[in-house]
Amino acid sequence: MKRFKGFPRHQSRRFRDIDQTAQLAAERRVPAAFVETTLNPRAVQALIEATHARGHDLVIGGALYSDALGEPGSGADTWPGMIVSNVRTITEALGGTVAPLPDGLLP
Repeated sequence: MKRFKGFPRHQSRRFRDIDQTAQLAAERRVPAAFVETTLNPRAVQALIEATHARGHDLVIGGALYSDALGEPGSGADTWPGMIVSNVRTITEALGGTVAPLPDGLLP
């Protein structure tokens, strides 16, 4: 897993980071990239476009919670719910299925 956060201050570094990550994603046939709920998704969109230019179909697999909980009622509005939401988002975007949670596991 490779992570880059937003856009670096220097234009040349920004393009190099996106280019290197796109090359890696295309070589490894990574199916999905994820955005953080608190960040602007422009960097991930640029990564997807750069990966498409290399002939690989990378998609946004969903939004992950990192620095903030979800809105009330979202299922990600508690710390355990946030973790379950992230696991579900990643697993499903990568083609897997999440087993049902045991009763009473989440508040």
